[in-house]
Amino acid sequence: MDFEGLKGQPPVLAGVLCEARFEQMVFDEAFKSAAQAWRLRFLPFAEAMLQLRNRCEAEGRMLICFSEFELRQIEQNGGGNLADIYVNALPYARRWKNRFHSQQPMQDYGLKSFFRLIKYKVPEVVGEGNAAERLRYVRAQLSAHQGKFKRVSDGAKKRCAC
Repeated sequence: MDFEGLKGQPPVLAGVLCEARFEQMVFDEAFKSAAQAWRLRFLPFAEAMLQLRNRCEAEGRMLICFSEFELRQIEQNGGGNLADIYVNALPYARRWKNRFHSQQPMQDYGLKSFFRLIKYKVPEVVGEGNAAERLRYVRAQLSAHQGKFKRVSDGAKKRCAC
């Protein structure tokens, strides 16, 4: 799972990959019409985290993220305590890199650096980085058009992180 949002604010959306199925959930009321237009699930943050917990428990899964950031966001934004099912994948990724690719330099131990190491091409629609910039732009467009996604510019629709 990975959250996207604006610095210092609760997450706007989450992407969840389970086996080959990718799902996005939108939490921020300002993006509700965009979520509906893209046929994405829109639900309150706490409810989404409870559903994730229930799914993990029912299917015997752990909630895997690439740092402790998501866990802190969950705890700080009323998503409950998911620490018992939460796995920070970064220590495992570091060990893997050091064991199998020790001679290959990396800029840092961020997810993008690991993607470059394994030559994983990030889908163009997702883009590399700049999610916050896109979210700010779309939020401004939605605000200017009374929250109606169908009225925002084509540029905003293309930039929509969802």
